[in-house]
Amino acid sequence: MKAANSLKAANSLKAVNPDTAEPLVNLKDGLDLITYPVGRDNPLASHKSLNYLYYHLAGLHAKANGYDESLILNADGTVSETNTCALIGVKGKQVFLPRSDFALPSVTLIAAVDLFSKAGYDMITRKIKTDELLDMENVLLLNALMGAVQVLSIDGQKILDSSFDSQLCHWLNQGLCIITID
Repeated sequence: MKAANSLKAANSLKAVNPDTAEPLVNLKDGLDLITYPVGRDNPLASHKSLNYLYYHLAGLHAKANGYDESLILNADGTVSETNTCALIGVKGKQVFLPRSDFALPSVTLIAAVDLFSKAGYDMITRKIKTDELLDMENVLLLNALMGAVQVLSIDGQKILDSSFDSQLCHWLNQGLCIITID
């Protein structure tokens, strides 16, 4: 009983800015993306290194413009990932994975692909333009810290299906063993 009360108390805590008492996290149903204007077409893009500067600057760009994440594009203008997440689109029983030579590896994406495949979804890896994502029923971001989270908009344009299937994220996060608080 004591452990349950501790968990209940921990779940009710909210992180706030000590100077303004404003919440540090704006809880909403998903994340809004902005396209990062600096293309990833430099000579270092094909080398794995410990240099996180490009992604850090992309994240700062998103925050400075009132968005949650920056959408990273390949040199040809096709979608790669975000500054902290892998990205997939879902339309019917098809899962679209952006083809990118420079996207960072994602164990969460690998696990999600396995779950979708076992559930009968077709996996399609190909080059994807941003406007194609806007026409998807669901666009999801994936990483090991937050699991699967829906994308609400890209560059201020809402994803096509405003009646997002939240059960898809819930199902995926259960399969990924991500604990969510409803």
